[in-house]
Amino acid sequence: MKCFKLAIILVLLFTVNCTIAQTPQYVGCFYIVSAQNRLMSANKKGKTTAIKPIDNIRGDEEKWNIYAFEDGHISLQNYNSKFWMCSEQNGDIITDRTTVRIWEMWSLHGVNGRVALKSYHDKWLSANRMSDDNQSGGDVVANRKDCNENEKFTLIPIQVEKPNNTVWCNSVQSASKKATKLVQIKGLLSNQAALQVDTLKKK
Repeated sequence: MKCFKLAIILVLLFTVNCTIAQTPQYVGCFYIVSAQNRLMSANKKGKTTAIKPIDNIRGDEEKWNIYAFEDGHISLQNYNSKFWMCSEQNGDIITDRTTVRIWEMWSLHGVNGRVALKSYHDKWLSANRMSDDNQSGGDVVANRKDCNENEKFTLIPIQVEKPNNTVWCNSVQSASKKATKLVQIKGLLSNQAALQVDTLKKK
């Protein structure tokens, strides 16, 4: 009985630690393009890949809503399924979560006009290269200790029903272009709030 109670306590503690106090804000819808010019997508079962070439016809599975937190973290929601992308402890990626917790949060980094995403487990999101015959590869994982070519992505904003936060989009693009070495991009929403307050004071 003591062991059973201890197990319940541990589960409750784990659940509390996995909850988040912040509420993310929608900042836009994007295509996320791998280093091999493949579009990241997720089917309704949650399988996440980067297989379809960027010049192919793009569907809703290739669209991603990005939500940002004030501390700079972001979460990715597939536009088609409305599920959140999650990084499991073993590095597997699955886009089947209905709520955002810490495993669905990513720190955003930029370098030379591209971005890289690091999971809660301190591993980089990566798109495996497709084989020359396009019969294998393209899996998306988050198990890389280092950020190399396959761990860098291009964000292409697209317009859907909700308007994009152009200030956030432009700020990320500007910060990533200026960065010649990998740097974390954070605090964009806080800076916007400060800018808005300052503008109101001047009025």
